[in-house]
Amino acid sequence: MRFLRAVIIGFLSIFPGTIVGYLGWLATGGSEEVWAPEVVFFCNIIPFGFVFLGFIWAWRNGEEYGVKIYEKKPDRDITYNKNITYNTVTNITDSAIVADNLVNIANDDVES
Repeated sequence: MRFLRAVIIGFLSIFPGTIVGYLGWLATGGSEEVWAPEVVFFCNIIPFGFVFLGFIWAWRNGEEYGVKIYEKKPDRDITYNKNITYNTVTNITDSAIVADNLVNIANDDVES
């Protein structure tokens, strides 16, 4: 979910990138030569730079959409701890996985 969100936001950020690139291209004189440095910079690098920065921004701010599962085994003498943290449950399938994992944890605690 986090990756998909970051990709979508990254692709959507091409729209403000093209507007900024267009304004920069106009400010530099609006050259129509294809390989002119200002055309390459404002018409290619700026929009795709916005896509890259949009993806990075969305990834860094999308931690709440990630699922973190970790297991902790401190020592052999201490009872085995399983810590499962779900930040968001997005659909019924995830709810079933959470319920199944909780049942498995409860069964492991009873057996040990």
